[in-house]
Amino acid sequence: MKTYGKLLKIVTIALVVAAGSALAEPVDADEARAAVENWLKSGRAMGCTGMGDVSDVQAYDGREGVGKFYVISLRNGAGEAAGYVVTSADRKLNPVLAYSDDGIFGATDENPLWTM
Repeated sequence: MKTYGKLLKIVTIALVVAAGSALAEPVDADEARAAVENWLKSGRAMGCTGMGDVSDVQAYDGREGVGKFYVISLRNGAGEAAGYVVTSADRKLNPVLAYSDDGIFGATDENPLWTM
């Protein structure tokens, strides 16, 4: 059931991002990193405390090289994976689209974010 909930969230995010992509106002990797750092400091990560620090920012491009989203990987003090945050590559959308307080982002063809 937990997997179904995550899948539903990701599909919803994909639809929202796809709908707004035609009028996008691009966000670069530094802005995405700053948005996540501010979000983590603000305590708005519902129910997730101590999610870790930003360790890496990976841009995922859509068709024709247009940015779709960023995945910001998080690490704990021991250098272990401490989750990730998916952010929009468009200023017109809320910066944080999805997050996980554990594991790493699954960049596979089965991930619904690729269909945006």
